[in-house]
Amino acid sequence: MGFSNHKLEYFSLFVLSGTSLALVLVLVLIEGISNIARSISLGLRLGANILSGHLLLTILCGLLFDFMASSIILFIIGFILLAILLGIVALEFAVAGIQAYVFCILTCSYIKDAVYLH
Repeated sequence: MGFSNHKLEYFSLFVLSGTSLALVLVLVLIEGISNIARSISLGLRLGANILSGHLLLTILCGLLFDFMASSIILFIIGFILLAILLGIVALEFAVAGIQAYVFCILTCSYIKDAVYLH
């Protein structure tokens, strides 16, 4: 987006003022790789946090199902554990909200850098 709006002037974002000409190519290369890595890490972090929450809930639900299916007494005790599991689900909703907030803030910051250059 920054390159399409500003053409070659976009690369001025990667170079500090007063940098010698010999270092400009190296700095542009390093900062370009940094921008790509930043985007990839943002998506991977969001995906890993969502996946880990879903895996935790899947494992705990399967364990609770096996626990409750084994006998009548454990079935009754399982309702207490089900309440705890519902608390973990509420916690996962809170984590999802925080992840969405962080994703939006970081994405807006990256877009601002691309649009306004400095």
